[in-house]
Amino acid sequence: MSADLGVIGLGSMAENLVFQLSQKGLRTALYNRTTEKLKEFISKNKDLEVIPCYDIDFFLNSITTPRRILLLVKAGQPVDDMINSLIPKLNKGDIIIDGGNSHFKDTEKRYALLESRGIRFLGAGISGGIEGARKGLSIMAGGNVEAYNLSSKIFDLISSYFDSKPSHSYFGKGGSGHFVKTIHNGIEYAIIENISEIYFLLKAMGKSNEEIAEIFIKWNEGILASFLLNACQEILRMKENDSYLVDLILDKAEQKGTGIWASEISLEIGIPAPSISAAVYSRSISSFKNRRIKLSSLLNLKIKNSIELEENSIKSALILANLMAYLQGFDILRNAEFYGYNFDLKEVMRVWLGGSIIRSELLRQLYEAKIDEDLLSSKFVLNMIEENIFDFTKVLSTMIKNGLPSLVLSSAFNYIVYYFSKNLPANLTQALRDYFGAHGFERIDKEGRFHLRTR
Repeated sequence: MSADLGVIGLGSMAENLVFQLSQKGLRTALYNRTTEKLKEFISKNKDLEVIPCYDIDFFLNSITTPRRILLLVKAGQPVDDMINSLIPKLNKGDIIIDGGNSHFKDTEKRYALLESRGIRFLGAGISGGIEGARKGLSIMAGGNVEAYNLSSKIFDLISSYFDSKPSHSYFGKGGSGHFVKTIHNGIEYAIIENISEIYFLLKAMGKSNEEIAEIFIKWNEGILASFLLNACQEILRMKENDSYLVDLILDKAEQKGTGIWASEISLEIGIPAPSISAAVYSRSISSFKNRRIKLSSLLNLKIKNSIELEENSIKSALILANLMAYLQGFDILRNAEFYGYNFDLKEVMRVWLGGSIIRSELLRQLYEAKIDEDLLSSKFVLNMIEENIFDFTKVLSTMIKNGLPSLVLSSAFNYIVYYFSKNLPANLTQALRDYFGAHGFERIDKEGRFHLRTR
């Protein structure tokens, strides 16, 4: 009895993935570093098509050749440790698939190492969460193309579907798949914070959790329909005894680093992604809870006013803020030749639309629209801005007047304002840089490089 796939790791994602594979008739060899957890899982799930492996050699001997091994372990050093332990035991042509949230530069190094040993390697960014692992994922693969082709039938089984195709794709060599996943996560960060700031605005307007949930349900029937907005309305209704669970959660947002990586990429290649960076900073500031408590007791900003906003105006703000999050991510992907990558944006959208955390009706409409080389100049985007910008302005000005956090929403707004401004105050910026650093500047009336003073 041999397994079609070997899985290393037994977190929530792996457990649900094994369930899905078993339901679809694919036998899995399962290995976990801590044997007790594996024994417990097997004892509770005796009917699954699983070969439990308490020894790594038995695990490897249980998989049909060429072996396909999916790593679902913590990103970073644990991935390297596992790969290094496997290398001496694998045959040329065997396949390792890293399904974790690895940094794309780490994936590049692992790809080069394993290629030199004749072992085929895939870095597979996986989105969909625990529910997706059971019902269908979005998979962004990069690395050895033969490994992808030999694994594609397995990906077909565990992927969600969009446009009659499984939601997985091969995006190129090296770390390209994990690069796409990193940008996906950056967009996810921004959208989550957009929704959170809107939620906080609605709370400040006196709306109850049930009322906000009803608003989100209504919005979820139109262009704002999305996995994340639907998740929010479910969360807002959850109760523990007589209390709403969301009100009992400490307002300190944590992060695992992928949003930071996306922000770093944007800075490294010089492509602005202010919504993504602001979302990272929003989480960072929230983590200083004790400091915030102390400072709020020292100074009352005293800028509270009555809040009078129409529901549709708030909806418009969220539409544009989410659209800008997508566009910033796609702008990074479009300029990824800095790292030697070349992405088909429509294919990225297609893969994300089936099973990913950031799937949405807005993304679907963007996918179906004709997009220009400059996404901001696309007719669909221009129409969306024109239809919603006035309401976005009203919402932001009201939030500022009332001292409500709007770091991420305002970043999206200013992204639009900056790009659609023929003139910016950068002329004074350049003059000041030259004043103290003699960096020079260009002029609008003559060609060349100039200085404020003759030196």
